Amino acid sequence: MKIIIASDLHGNWEALQTLPPNADYYIISGDLVDYGPDSAACLDLVRKNNWPAVRGNHDQAVGYQTDCGCSYLMKEYSIASREQVLKTLDENQLEFLRNLPLERYLEISGCRFFVTHALPGDLYRYLSADVKDDILAEIVRPVAADVIIWGHTHIPYIRRIGRKTIINPGSAGQPRDGIPQASWAELSDGNIKLCRSPYPCQTTIEKIERLPLAPHIRQGLARVLATGRTPKQEGQCC
Repeated sequence: MKIIIASDLHGNWEALQTLPPNADYYIISGDLVDYGPDSAACLDLVRKNNWPAVRGNHDQAVGYQTDCGCSYLMKEYSIASREQVLKTLDENQLEFLRNLPLERYLEISGCRFFVTHALPGDLYRYLSADVKDDILAEIVRPVAADVIIWGHTHIPYIRRIGRKTIINPGSAGQPRDGIPQASWAELSDGNIKLCRSPYPCQTTIEKIERLPLAPHIRQGLARVLATGRTPKQEGQCC
């Protein structure tokens, strides 16, 4: 049995297409939309295939037209790109985003999964990969699951706390760990691994460059994709 786990698609169709085909299950940990040029297509693929997904902070922001609650360095990019995304989605697509659950439990082959976007009960909090075990243990203590999945940070990691395994697959559509390749996780016959897949990043960037956005927004979004880093990580002023 093969399960593909992905998060933070962010409208990057080219990156999404690199997920392995013909897996038994696909689990999406939120943020289908925003930043990238193909939010509608990414949303529709998840909806068409009925992949279990949860609502991320950018799905919330687009669906309800509210603040993304994202970092200062990325907020300007999000506000500008969200205005463009809203022009491409119809009411049914917006309703789909609004109806995504904030968290969900799944039972697959006797294994109990818990899926959310950021942290249980918190849609916006960032948690670094090197958080101490005792803090992480307290966060996951109320979660009755064998495998806990979340994303939001765009940084992949696997942590084990007692009998619970925590998987952050990183970002499929906008990785920020310095590797500009789609990031995702695979659970196959009980083995978990973090995976990367190259995609035609320049194609996505060219689509962004054609969007009716301010030049510095287009350039900033393109640079994040090309470098796999945020402006702060690149030492730029934002």
